[in-house]
Amino acid sequence: MIDQAKHFARKEGKGIIKFLIVGGLSFLIYAGMYALLTRIVFPEANRTLMSFLSVCSSAGFNFFAHRGWTYQATQARHVDQVWKYLAVVISATMLQTFLFWLAVDFVGIFDGYVLVPVAGICAVYTYFTHRLFTFRKPPLAENVL
Repeated sequence: MIDQAKHFARKEGKGIIKFLIVGGLSFLIYAGMYALLTRIVFPEANRTLMSFLSVCSSAGFNFFAHRGWTYQATQARHVDQVWKYLAVVISATMLQTFLFWLAVDFVGIFDGYVLVPVAGICAVYTYFTHRLFTFRKPPLAENVL
């Protein structure tokens, strides 16, 4: 078990660090937009809707940063990756919106306490779905063509 963990850390360590940096910057964009929308622009608006809009605001930065830096995806598969990325973003946004709604509207937790844990759960989900689905390296035979 420990050997497997070491192997995973060696194999994925650099990618995880890059993912965390991009994710951290994306979170700052998300949290900044959420604060701007809910505290200044639309203080009486539905918090779940504002959270959803804030997630959408950070999605573009997230795609290009992950594609070009975290996963170093090839240009030839750009269109395919955009569609896969959108599928992951939509599913992650639905997950994040549901968890936010569950915690804030259903359970009644203060919205400021919910942002980080929900973003963390979604970060784990998106790391592995992007790694295994969106930006997955093609088999060697596809690389040659």
